[in-house]
Amino acid sequence: MLYGKFMVSKKNLFNFFSFFLYATLIFGFIIGEDLNGGAKNDFYGIVGVANAFVQNFEYSFFNYEDLRERHSPVIAMIIAELIQAGLEIQIIQLIFLHICLLLIVYFYKSLKIVFSNINSLWLKYLSLIIFLSPTFRALAIWPDSRIIGLLFFTMSLYYFLKFKLTKKEIKYVFANSFFLAVSSYFSPNFCIFSIYFFIEYLIFYKKKKELLYYIILNIFLAMPAFYYLFILDVFFLYSGGTPGANDYLSNYSFISYFSNKILIISSIIFFYLIPIILSKKENIINIELNKYFLILILIFLLNIIFFDYNLELTGGGIFFKFTNIFFNNNYLFYFIAFVSFYFIYQKFMNWNNFFIIFILILSNPQLTIYHKYYDPLLTILFFTIFKINLDKKYFNLRNLSILYLFYSIFIIASVYKVNFIY
Repeated sequence: MLYGKFMVSKKNLFNFFSFFLYATLIFGFIIGEDLNGGAKNDFYGIVGVANAFVQNFEYSFFNYEDLRERHSPVIAMIIAELIQAGLEIQIIQLIFLHICLLLIVYFYKSLKIVFSNINSLWLKYLSLIIFLSPTFRALAIWPDSRIIGLLFFTMSLYYFLKFKLTKKEIKYVFANSFFLAVSSYFSPNFCIFSIYFFIEYLIFYKKKKELLYYIILNIFLAMPAFYYLFILDVFFLYSGGTPGANDYLSNYSFISYFSNKILIISSIIFFYLIPIILSKKENIINIELNKYFLILILIFLLNIIFFDYNLELTGGGIFFKFTNIFFNNNYLFYFIAFVSFYFIYQKFMNWNNFFIIFILILSNPQLTIYHKYYDPLLTILFFTIFKINLDKKYFNLRNLSILYLFYSIFIIASVYKVNFIY
């Protein structure tokens, strides 16, 4: 009886904590919170495009690149329909905010598959960490195609995990493909993950007819986007100017393009790995040096030589921006990048992780590299398809406290950035 009462009290505590985090998001909505610093302006840019659709849908649809908007037209068209239905902008925001909460639900459902032997209460607390993601909060309050794309991407991940780790049924393959396609129509960056899923299905099905069905379905799902971008030639993906891009491109080096991405994206990945690294003291104490370490140093130094990311381009990730804003040089960033290299490509490296990182790099084809593109995407990936040896021992009060403390500090840093740096 006492045990039952204890369990009820733990459930009540979780419900209270969930409501508290939800209430903070609603409070953020009321005060116009924007922890990214640019989400509000981006949203009103999308609203402007939506109004263009309301005034002349045909012209706006077939000349979308003239509107100078890099976001997918899908979310603008949806907002346009809601405006025509007579809804106020604040009501539209509130609708999208509650749709975004499904991201937490599907993250939890995915965790239930990956960690089926773990008490569900731990997994629920882990899934709630999304509430503390500055990007989630900013884009839930100020709707953006990226957050809706991430929602559908997480749904596609759920069905992929359902296929891979439970029942190997073709319906889960189709569901994975469908939701990834929807994700990509909102945020084209996610379409690159189809490479990862295809390789997994290819290994499983090999020459079976199910693989052919999968390929045909994906061709069918991709055709509208292919027709719009390449046949109608409405190539909006590079619309909108990037500050400093013209000066940068005048001295453009193709190898620098990749060096910038490798170092910055690696530093961002390391940022989200920090609470996981801290969960095991052997991750810090046991330094592993082998023959590959020298190769790692050589690759790192090669990237340093060609690195030339300009702060004027905006973005660059938290470590790059911190180093340049407070020290006006890249030295601290280079040190952090080297530590990132060690943990990512030495400590936690395997072919699966390397392939995912390769896809993350490919998914950011533009010059600019924004930290927000990887928040909370990387946390979701770490606990679903990355292989970083998270077992039953990870799920305890200490490690979850580290994760919550990490994100709390991240929010404080975001508040400081928005109020004192921008």
